[in-house]
Amino acid sequence: MIAKLLKEKTAEAHKNTESNNSAKYIIDHSITKHQYTRLLLANYNVYSVVEEKITQQSKHLPVALHDFISSDKSNRLERDLLNAGVTNLHHQKSNDVLLEIAKPMQAIGAMYVIEGSMLGGIMIANHLEHCKALRDLKEHHFFGGDPKIHIQRWKKFVNALDSLAVTETELHDIITGANATFQYFDRVFLAQEAY
Repeated sequence: MIAKLLKEKTAEAHKNTESNNSAKYIIDHSITKHQYTRLLLANYNVYSVVEEKITQQSKHLPVALHDFISSDKSNRLERDLLNAGVTNLHHQKSNDVLLEIAKPMQAIGAMYVIEGSMLGGIMIANHLEHCKALRDLKEHHFFGGDPKIHIQRWKKFVNALDSLAVTETELHDIITGANATFQYFDRVFLAQEAY
């Protein structure tokens, strides 16, 4: 059970990332439109880089995981940012904080993080309508969508992940990639908070 082991071995990094993420202001309904735009931008910076790193390793990834190689999450964020009035997104990307995904197995760890993050997005989406400062934003593409589809996709990903036959070294690389991705999220979110 690779997914279960990943959950255990990334718990601390996952917790740190959540605590440094301004999505907590959505949960308590106090987020301002500026904070929300900054959150979307930070997520865009993270997801576009992580998705690119995964794509760079795509030729070397197991076929069972090919359905999960996409830019869907950053594309959804781009639509939300455009709806919020942010333009020139390519100039907004942060190169200050680097993520190294040098091995295919590390890319699998990165996939685990971004696929799992969509489950948290379901919970966040339930709170958006209660945020007074965001009422003029009628559509939310990233924190939105059909929860059933997100849950089905997660289950499909976990099944594909758990079907892999990996060595101890490959498993270590998967865990390393997941932790590195959580730490990357954390660094970008902290940098966004400081801005």
